[in-house]
Amino acid sequence: MKHKSQLIVVAALSFFIFSACATAPTSQPSQPAPTETLPPETLRPLVVTDVTIEFGPGSPGLLEIVASGDWPDLCAQLAQVTSRIDGMDIQISLYATAADPSCPPDYLGIPFRIAIPLNPVELPQGTYTVTVNSVTTSFVWQP
Repeated sequence: MKHKSQLIVVAALSFFIFSACATAPTSQPSQPAPTETLPPETLRPLVVTDVTIEFGPGSPGLLEIVASGDWPDLCAQLAQVTSRIDGMDIQISLYATAADPSCPPDYLGIPFRIAIPLNPVELPQGTYTVTVNSVTTSFVWQP
């Protein structure tokens, strides 16, 4: 009987401790979740200068679309990636965060390289055209 009453006391104390650790709502604005789409007026397309396809070993094999270019300014971050596959045509759009007027000027241009993996398991054999922010390349997929 003594062990049963101790168990009840421990359970009650645990409940109070865990409820005290719960976070209270804050009045700060929340950041968008990674899966949310940002409003288009806050985004700007990244300037892509080169698109390549990289293949790697494995089963089914590594297949990545690699886009490169220069960030629009020192404060820019990748904000959104959208993709669409329509038959043998793959369209990818890369967007950066909105321009920040308080960002210092960028006189050198900071390069970026973004690798977008493709799951090749369901891709039929053929020649694919890949377009990333208006830069196009193609590759032949032979599973």
